[in-house]
Amino acid sequence: MKKKILKIGIWSVTIILFIVLVVFVTKKYNLSNCHQVIISINAPTDCTFISEAEVRTFIRKAGDSLVNIPLSQINVQNLESKVNENPFVLSSKVYTTIDGTLKIDIVQRTPIARVQNLYDQCFYITDDGRMMPLIKGKTARVLFANGYIPEMYWNSASLAVDTTHKSADSNSYKTLKAIYQISKYINTDAFWKAQIQQLFVNTNGDIELIPAVGNQIIIFGDEKNIADKFEKLKIFYKKAEKINAWTKYDTININFKGQVVCS
Repeated sequence: MKKKILKIGIWSVTIILFIVLVVFVTKKYNLSNCHQVIISINAPTDCTFISEAEVRTFIRKAGDSLVNIPLSQINVQNLESKVNENPFVLSSKVYTTIDGTLKIDIVQRTPIARVQNLYDQCFYITDDGRMMPLIKGKTARVLFANGYIPEMYWNSASLAVDTTHKSADSNSYKTLKAIYQISKYINTDAFWKAQIQQLFVNTNGDIELIPAVGNQIIIFGDEKNIADKFEKLKIFYKKAEKINAWTKYDTININFKGQVVCS
């Protein structure tokens, strides 16, 4: 019985101390000012499009540098939402620490294709299926896609889902969605990433692959059966190399099921 009472007493004291500690920490937090802002950006080394200085400039334009402002007055959710509005930002986490530091952790979007549409608009498609503007003086070495691309740049469009917004039909951004799916596959395969340098959309809406080596045009078609088409092409590559027949063909069509048609 005494042991039980002692155990209950220890737990009660522990809970009281915990509550006191929480109250103390909360009070100290509410009285603390923001002493510094630390920004970290996770971006590919070969295509960094957003810098710490640009984020700080953005914060100042949004209101203030935040330094010397009480931590309790900083709306981290609102600030995080504002940071996420940047087209180069994939995600962000904004939080404060008890020592008066505001931390902003940013993950940048990664481009996988650069597009030039029918209206001479140029922009990137990212690996999460978004459109991202070009920045003067900063270029990513990615696939180039051009030709008969009628869709306009729209920052809010999502090419990774069936519709770009509630009112869009299933054909919305159809060409860009196909480019996105094919580019994403190529970007995740080291062999094809080295082999294919351009996607061209012809007037029939079929996508053609332009290899880095050789003058052949590879008619790919649409985004259906992507893995099967590339597997057929890889088998053809190996067979053509053995018989030294690769340079004999101008056009290689892999758009037919179970076939590779050359001319």
